[in-house]
Amino acid sequence: MAEKYPLRPVRIVTSSPAGSSGDVMIRLVAQRLSEEYGQQFIVDNRTGGSGVVAAQAVARANSDGHTLLFTGPNLATMPGLFSELPFDPARDFRGVSEVGIVQTALVVNPSIGTRTVKDFIQLAKTKAGRLTFGSAAGGSGGRLSMEMFMRTAGISLMHVPYRGGPQALTGVLTGEIDATFTGVPPVISHVKQGRLAALVVSGDKRSNVLPDVPSLAEVGLGAVDVETWFGLLAPARTDATLVSHLGKSVSAIVQEREVAGRILDQGTLPTGTSANAFEKKYRREIARWPRLVREWGIKPD
Repeated sequence: MAEKYPLRPVRIVTSSPAGSSGDVMIRLVAQRLSEEYGQQFIVDNRTGGSGVVAAQAVARANSDGHTLLFTGPNLATMPGLFSELPFDPARDFRGVSEVGIVQTALVVNPSIGTRTVKDFIQLAKTKAGRLTFGSAAGGSGGRLSMEMFMRTAGISLMHVPYRGGPQALTGVLTGEIDATFTGVPPVISHVKQGRLAALVVSGDKRSNVLPDVPSLAEVGLGAVDVETWFGLLAPARTDATLVSHLGKSVSAIVQEREVAGRILDQGTLPTGTSANAFEKKYRREIARWPRLVREWGIKPD
């Protein structure tokens, strides 16, 4: 590890669109990293290509810790989406720290007339293949959540791809599509004001910011076990000591009372794991998702 790091501003490339759950999270962390290290940690939003654009930029960067990737499950799904990639998700990255887990919610436009997940499932069966859902194209967490939900519930909805989660959410708000699985943070105000109906949230427990909405486990759909994690990765050849040191910094920042509180207020669970722990988790995700993506027939759109 170099005696002084960083030597210049650090670029954190992310496929998360501006204003999305992941974007809000990493900007909180980047601000604190800038203060701690005395250099700017700059968030660079590079959307599109199912996350390939952002990941490629980091895979090709120098392995000196000055270019990092902030991503979610879409990186682990890429080998199942594409027959060829300009990088290898398993070979070209190493984990720095998991930052947080975004609890997701199934939200619908109130005009479709369903207020419970049971009613939604029944409507979807009645209108087989005619209800629509939107998500960021490819293997985003929202897409994986809906695919797992449909298979567990025994229903089929038509997929409408969007550039990112915020755009899909706008599609539900305007009535362009019927539903989406998306992070809890951006739906809170819309649900409270009646512009969206939240039917269920992911996981075993209810969301602290949407306490009236049942969890998947409560409604008997606990098998929908998609975890929308977000974490920081570095190019694979980055010095192990530097990666470990940076991972400790991120972990400590995420667990600070003020930062953790702001993340929780967004409906996201702050984790802040060590580099070693996140590396192990990332390897498990890489081993799991490509097979399921191919089996489910998900395309990059």
